[in-house]
Amino acid sequence: MFIKSERAKLFRDWAEAIILQVTAPTINLPAATPRKHNRLTATRLLEIMTDIALIDDKALRISLMQKILPENITGVQIALPFKEKGGAL
Repeated sequence: MFIKSERAKLFRDWAEAIILQVTAPTINLPAATPRKHNRLTATRLLEIMTDIALIDDKALRISLMQKILPENITGVQIALPFKEKGGAL
């Protein structure tokens, strides 16, 4: 059977909305937690590399540097703001 009149179509839509409100279960989704964007910016990379330069163990220092830096960078030198230790990695 087809509904031909506009008024009947509006009634059908209204009745369908009422039935869905009564019979459909309400879903309570957990609140979305905001993501922490952990992008490595140039400033953040410089801060990390400066901290790595303070490590006395050369093997550990080189290992950490290789894990952080992109593969296409072969060597980096960081000038530390003080003269107690060398700035080269």
